[in-house]
Amino acid sequence: MYANMMFLFLSLSVFLITSIVVGQRVTLPDDDRSYLIELLPQTYKDISADRAQELVYELENFYTGIRDNLWTDCGPPYEIDKAFHLHIINTRMYEAFSQVTFGRFVHHSPFWSAHPAPNDLLERCGDQMKKLRDHDVPVVYENLWMPPIRGKCENDFVDKDDERPYYCDL
Repeated sequence: MYANMMFLFLSLSVFLITSIVVGQRVTLPDDDRSYLIELLPQTYKDISADRAQELVYELENFYTGIRDNLWTDCGPPYEIDKAFHLHIINTRMYEAFSQVTFGRFVHHSPFWSAHPAPNDLLERCGDQMKKLRDHDVPVVYENLWMPPIRGKCENDFVDKDDERPYYCDL
């Protein structure tokens, strides 16, 4: 009987902890946050200190989407990816965060000639902001979630005033 009560207690505890964690937005540890806010403007001359804070906030939202399985095999949008890369290259910091937050190391595979982006990438990953909002995650900086422009490699169909990143059809 004691063993059954302990099992029931442990099962209920795990359920409650999981329920509480899943309902909360991922937040970076203070050291991770400070590191990223300091390094983003130093690494990317077009990123101000204010913009760095916005990027880190939305990186936390991206991590929330990973933790809560809102998408699979979708990287962050272009601007947020800059913060993600800086987080990853601090390997000890990122590994500790990843283990605590996801229970595993979350890898990032960039696209290159031997590993091209899947043709359905925009279709699968273009609604990350909507998925976050449907999951009650407060997206504040919508402009950071804009999907990239997709077109011909010659770049002749792209609005030159559009600030979104551009990538070629495969």
